[in-house]
Amino acid sequence: MAGERSVAGVLAGAGSGAGAPGLLGLLLAMEAGVPIPVPSDLVMLLLGERVSAGALPLWLAALALELVAVAGTAVLFLAAAAIVLAATATLLLRRRRRRVTRVLAKGACPACLALGLVRGGGT
Repeated sequence: MAGERSVAGVLAGAGSGAGAPGLLGLLLAMEAGVPIPVPSDLVMLLLGERVSAGALPLWLAALALELVAVAGTAVLFLAAAAIVLAATATLLLRRRRRRVTRVLAKGACPACLALGLVRGGGT
């Protein structure tokens, strides 16, 4: 038919239109846990197409993929650490709410109080 395009042509057009920085940004978001309905393998294939077209050197693409993996993992780790820290602080304050309000009413500094709660000692 007159309006049909091949799958290879569509993929090649999508890869050339997005550009290498756009594809790497999309991969970074995927690696950081953002739900994107496009498989990351397809985006890597499009990046490989850009390398084969000569728009990006192979060594630079490999280095960029490694940096994407490290940055995405770091973002996930920091997000998980923040959630755990917030949950731990909430549990500590719920357990010792009366003591915390009493010590703060006496004029203790909040940092000293936090250190005492974590170490198990008092201020």
